Amino acid sequence: MLVAVKDMNLKKKIYQAMAKQKLYKRNNLILKENEKHYECSICKDHYFVLNENLDAVECKCRAGMIMRTRLAKAGISIEEYSKRNINCFPTDRLEAQNMKSLAIKFLADHKRGESIIYTGKSGTMKTSILMAICLELTTKHNQNHKYFSYRDEIPLLKWQMFNKADEYQKHIKELITCENLFIDDLFKSGKSATDTKMNTAKIDISSTDIQIMFQIVNGRYINHKTTLFSSEYKLSQIINELDEATGTRIYEMCKKYSMSCTDINRRLMRRKEKNNE
Repeated sequence: MLVAVKDMNLKKKIYQAMAKQKLYKRNNLILKENEKHYECSICKDHYFVLNENLDAVECKCRAGMIMRTRLAKAGISIEEYSKRNINCFPTDRLEAQNMKSLAIKFLADHKRGESIIYTGKSGTMKTSILMAICLELTTKHNQNHKYFSYRDEIPLLKWQMFNKADEYQKHIKELITCENLFIDDLFKSGKSATDTKMNTAKIDISSTDIQIMFQIVNGRYINHKTTLFSSEYKLSQIINELDEATGTRIYEMCKKYSMSCTDINRRLMRRKEKNNE
């Protein structure tokens, strides 16, 4: 203070008031800090915590944060993704029950490098069940995963291959080395696999597409990385009509956990129900 205070009692009162003011400010800041809303109360949304050796380690919530970030980048609704958990998967039809049973068995028993594939026509909930598996891997088993939409990612990879070789190699490395990779709609193009099977359309996959996918699949096969596949093409079609090298590796990776889906197209069923309302 710049003003001299001669009265010792007054001076004491001023210092007491100043001390109380400091204490109030400090406690008020603590109070405001405590009033903040954190998604994770453990790390307070810093995604890292200190272990007993005072080393910074990943908090359990970080895998979920990465998942949400990646889903947002992939253009997938996080809310819809969360709804597709294993408990919400429908079991109103026998095939759906078998799909869920295979998913539960995979989650409980699969070992490092063992993979899973659901094949078959569109609308049979292949993507939904694999999303449910990914969600379980992330939330219950603390395992990270990456979502790879074939139709969205392949054009980007092809552009990088011919224009940005360094970026291409970096991208491929990420796909090969990530803990779990979900490859959705493998080899899907403008022509559906159902039309192809009926000989009304040709399989519209370029040699470059096959080259890229072989590089990814082979890399994960060699490094024993778990991969989740969905495809409208059966494994036999991939082996015999597309690429034997890629197809046989997928077969080896998924030989314990594979299923061909042939039931109704639920999207069409919901559309018909809506039109009949």
